[in-house]
Amino acid sequence: MLARFLLICLFSTNLCVLLSGQFHYGIKGSLGLSFNKAELNRYDDKDDFLVYELRYLDQDILPTIALSAFYKQGWVYFQSDIGYGRVKTNFRGNNYFDLNQITSDIKSKTTHSIDVPVLAGLSINQFKLGVGPIFSFLLSENAVIPDITEFEERRSSIENGFLFQAGIIINKLHIELSYDYRFNQIGDYLYFRGVNNKFDQSIQYIRMGVGVML
Repeated sequence: MLARFLLICLFSTNLCVLLSGQFHYGIKGSLGLSFNKAELNRYDDKDDFLVYELRYLDQDILPTIALSAFYKQGWVYFQSDIGYGRVKTNFRGNNYFDLNQITSDIKSKTTHSIDVPVLAGLSINQFKLGVGPIFSFLLSENAVIPDITEFEERRSSIENGFLFQAGIIINKLHIELSYDYRFNQIGDYLYFRGVNNKFDQSIQYIRMGVGVML
């Protein structure tokens, strides 16, 4: 009986704290830019002869539209978004499997995902500074090198990282600058002859967002 009473008191206290805070929801748009540099990977056959080169070039990030929720209690705030993301990763592939017919062409991988950052931080006056995890749930994508059987892709349906965000609040307008660091690396889903041949760089983005909260 005492334990039940304490649980009821704790729940009631937390509910009162939540109700005393400020909750807002709205819509946000953002633009992203990749921080990664060009990088080259080489692939050898079983006799250590070069048979393929794959150079990472850049990433095109589609502008993101997201639903956003913002809760503030005193100086502390919590924020979460859910939005659709599309990233096009561009490579150049040089094929040396047939030395009589060497080819070089652009390989592009388009990834569609649902992105969900969950942030906590401090909001003082009009300024806010927060940090938290970001989760990307894979919807669909195409293979980078579908025509060479030695290559295969093994990609997780969920990828994550951390988001660092600074922003300013002007009435209902939220203007945000975010640094998005992913724990996965470029091309970490690529396997050549059963061996993982990812690039050395972790995925990093800088994002500029503008949201309207009601």
